[in-house]
Amino acid sequence: MRAAQEGHEHIVRVLLKYGARSVARKNLEKMSALMLASQRGHAQVVKMLICAGAEMDDKTAQDSTALMLACKRNHVQVAKVLVAAGCQLFLKDNLKRTARDTAQRKSFPELMELLRPSIQVQLMKRDVRIDRNHIMIQVWNLLQQERATVPFEDGCISIHQVADMDNSRALTLVETTETALIRTMTLPAPLVEHIAGFLPLPNLWTRRLEALTTTCLIDPDAAVICTLDLVDEILVEGGFIEALDSSGVPPFPTFQSWAQWKAWGTEWDGPH
Repeated sequence: MRAAQEGHEHIVRVLLKYGARSVARKNLEKMSALMLASQRGHAQVVKMLICAGAEMDDKTAQDSTALMLACKRNHVQVAKVLVAAGCQLFLKDNLKRTARDTAQRKSFPELMELLRPSIQVQLMKRDVRIDRNHIMIQVWNLLQQERATVPFEDGCISIHQVADMDNSRALTLVETTETALIRTMTLPAPLVEHIAGFLPLPNLWTRRLEALTTTCLIDPDAAVICTLDLVDEILVEGGFIEALDSSGVPPFPTFQSWAQWKAWGTEWDGPH
């Protein structure tokens, strides 16, 4: 706890590596290592503790969460880590204040913007994309070192053998949806990294639905709004807007097409 509180990243990393006691352990004020690090503004330590399984939404004796403790002292980077990791935004302390209420009361506009549900979704998606891109490079390294192989017919072949194949034969390796990924792994690392940067953001629909089941118990009104936003996103991703235009369904009076309405909605929901 003391190492986390003082921001000693190396010590925290070593303790976690060699089996430090549970990250859920708390002091007399019911504060965990994650809460202490959040309160002091140690973003990297907070990230390490979350990766080690620390509970983000635990409460202190005053019912404050790690996010609330960070917001009270305007630790924006810590709040970003917690929000991107998917912490609850709508929990309240013993004064019935959410983290955003605290930021508003203390006039911290950057935090107020950060604590919007739509911003949380964006940060969560970007965080997962970074992890996904990192995994892609790890897989590339394993394939290039021939510590991993590609399934082919009744056995497996190396990625270098795939690179030597013509495209027509390579298409028989796996399902069509995976062919592009396999072919990408035959390219040089800088190109793989560049391609990974163009992959679409993950939708995280399952994870967000799971979070909404908790939000329903905390703030039903907020849960309804977030659910409607999620339904809108699913319909848009599924091509519903294009289907409306193709079917000749008239858009709202102020728009010439549903595509224009979609563009307006995207601009409205984006960062301001």
